[in-house]
Amino acid sequence: MLGCLLEMKQENYGRETRVELKDPEQAKLLTNPESFRYFEPFMARDCTVSQAAKELHCKVDTMFYRVKTFVKAGLLKVVKTQSRRGRSVKVYRSSADEYYIPFEITPFEDVEAFFRKSRKANDDILIPRFA
Repeated sequence: MLGCLLEMKQENYGRETRVELKDPEQAKLLTNPESFRYFEPFMARDCTVSQAAKELHCKVDTMFYRVKTFVKAGLLKVVKTQSRRGRSVKVYRSSADEYYIPFEITPFEDVEAFFRKSRKANDDILIPRFA
């Protein structure tokens, strides 16, 4: 079985540390370099939307839209809520520390297509290892 593995930092907060994805939509989000860029700040660590937006030098609204997409797909979870004056702030984290993505559920016809798309997006992105 050919697949890719996105390795994440190891901090266990009572969640599974490694999850095998079965949903093609989740695979699409994590194998798309542009989408993965917005997911990376939450990999195996707690982060707010505004912190992630600051890290990526993007607008908070853009980051919030992406976070909603990841939450809906089950890739991000709210781990705590920070009380403050006005609206409370949600802290998000990836639902697992590692994701195993079977190649069959990715949107690519072959491994070369995946690497071509990755290289076009950005030369310095994290490229998953293939097993």
